[in-house]
Amino acid sequence: MILKYKQFIKEGFNNTDPPYYFLRWTSSPEDDKIRNFSGHLQCWVDSEEECYNAREREGDRHYDSEPKMDPVSGMWNYDPEWGISGYYFNDEKSFNDAMENIKDISWFHKEDNNQDLCLLQAKEIQSNSGYDGEDLFRDIDFISYIDENTTYDQIKNLLK
Repeated sequence: MILKYKQFIKEGFNNTDPPYYFLRWTSSPEDDKIRNFSGHLQCWVDSEEECYNAREREGDRHYDSEPKMDPVSGMWNYDPEWGISGYYFNDEKSFNDAMENIKDISWFHKEDNNQDLCLLQAKEIQSNSGYDGEDLFRDIDFISYIDENTTYDQIKNLLK
């Protein structure tokens, strides 16, 4: 599914049609692809029963979806997001904004959890709908590991 360079040069980043490019901190882009959702960090438990018990303890809080099991770890999340969280971009300005957002949270992901920064693409997007205002993506593909100093021109070169 990776957009070919000639197609990219012809069409550019299109913000209305897939693929949608995004940046994400992760310890395993391959696991993210299998999981296909993110979940609220404090809502991971060992069983489906624990999900409903936790929801009952929290009272009237509204949940957008039913609990989901991570097919990779077997853990359950009782407040899952629609897709994998990250920061979308479709041009140089939105790339710089996405990179700024990524850098703002690097202390947690890179330093505390030893996660890597990745460039990914997806077939579906929900903008600004993640818990922390990030974008959500489904049906993702890993493109490359990148670092926090990667430029927009370097991203374009990765897509050659």
